[in-house]
Amino acid sequence: MVGWAITTSEIRGRVFVGLAAEGEVTRVDVRLDVDGVGMLGSLFFPVIASAIGSGFTDTVEAFVGGLRT
Repeated sequence: MVGWAITTSEIRGRVFVGLAAEGEVTRVDVRLDVDGVGMLGSLFFPVIASAIGSGFTDTVEAFVGGLRT
């Protein structure tokens, strides 16, 4: 898996992406690990996590769609 760092004033984390051949198709694994930073980030983390999570699946689907040839 390859990872990219995420750093803002409210959250820190990493996005991991892995590709694996499975017969004639390729499996794409995506994982997002984030934590709240500081008092405000920690206090509002449930709201932040919900906002991230609500669009994560659509974003991953768009990413995978862009990989197709």
